[in-house]
Amino acid sequence: MLKQMSGKGGGKLTSSAPNDYKPNLHVVKVDAPRFFSKPPMNDGRPDNVSLIGMPGSGKSTVGRPLAARLGYRFVDTDEVMETGEGMRLSEIMAAHSPAGFLEIEENYLLSLSGPHDVFSTGGSVVYLDRGMAHLKSLGPVIYLDVPLDVLNQRLSDLEARGVVIAPGKSVADLEAERRPLYEKWADLTIQCGDHPPGWVAAEIVGLLDGRI
Repeated sequence: MLKQMSGKGGGKLTSSAPNDYKPNLHVVKVDAPRFFSKPPMNDGRPDNVSLIGMPGSGKSTVGRPLAARLGYRFVDTDEVMETGEGMRLSEIMAAHSPAGFLEIEENYLLSLSGPHDVFSTGGSVVYLDRGMAHLKSLGPVIYLDVPLDVLNQRLSDLEARGVVIAPGKSVADLEAERRPLYEKWADLTIQCGDHPPGWVAAEIVGLLDGRI
């Protein structure tokens, strides 16, 4: 059973992961400026792109056609974590407190380096200051903003999806808690509505080409 998150949810958490925990990947430390201060690639596009947003916002389904349009590699960070830990996301969550899970997730984020990758991230990454700062150092962070009614249609079993949420909280509660964090970290925001993934990917490419 998940313990209550800190912040709006309430009590302070303690991590169940050991202090010297490292993921089964080489951790790369990056100290780089924000993407719009970096020399762009020869075609004017950023080195990497990271997608953030609520569970059910389409980060993976948009990320694949986006990577294809850009000619980049698609990387699902949840799958990276599952492969490294040898467990499904829900099993990792069951084995650790929410704080311990987030610590593991952040270490995997810090392992990402690119170049030429589209990163589809877990919905909880915006709780991780070091992890998000690292993603922003690699390229633009794009928030896929999906209306609450669409999210409710898409989300059924939050626990099976490996969603970090306090007991008794709804999708609406979680969206209200996380929206300010998504907006804080995003370099660009896409109003996705209920549009198909290919449409959203095309919108992102258009914004990237216009911004860089």
